Amino acid sequence: MTLSIIRPYIWLRPVKPRVEVLSSTVRRLHFDCANPRQNSFVRMSHHPWVDLHKCPTITEPGTKGYSVIISTVEWTPEQIEHVPSPMWILNGALPSPMRIISLFRSVLLVATGPGIIPCIAPVLEQKVPTHLLWATPNPREELGDKLVDKLSGASPSTVIYDTHAHGEPDLIKLTYRMVKMTNAEVVIILSHKALADKVVYGMRSRGISAFGA
Repeated sequence: MTLSIIRPYIWLRPVKPRVEVLSSTVRRLHFDCANPRQNSFVRMSHHPWVDLHKCPTITEPGTKGYSVIISTVEWTPEQIEHVPSPMWILNGALPSPMRIISLFRSVLLVATGPGIIPCIAPVLEQKVPTHLLWATPNPREELGDKLVDKLSGASPSTVIYDTHAHGEPDLIKLTYRMVKMTNAEVVIILSHKALADKVVYGMRSRGISAFGA
């Protein structure tokens, strides 16, 4: 057991990222050190031994390496403003729960706020037809114009709902409408537990497969 605990740290290594500023509170870190499989995550830290964060990887077709998005949801404003270099990555990329997408013919991802981050890779890659409903305040201020435009372009059915401009939506009604429009086989929602449970119950009561984080 001791060796099993120690073993991942043998592969701990420093990697210098290329930093892309998406907004005042969000950064995208690009790494050229590996090409992880779709729907995986890396454990990353600014310090080699403590404070490891699980960050979903983003890979894009025809692009070497991968990227991750960090924000003030998990990182301090100082770390976002001045991203430490190098970053320490533990034991390479590991499968994430989003691998469940490959079990279905068509998927609707529903996200609120920072729940969008694990959804970015499957929406951009489209290895399985993947539709997106994202409800958040000021989406372009959160992720930046470039990435929001990429998400919209990757799937024509994408709906990005600005709650700051339009108020809180009836997410159950909106999700159900998108399921009917896209013929999605399953709904996967990434949000806080209370809302996720509510949407999952709303879909299952209508005979639609649905899963929360």
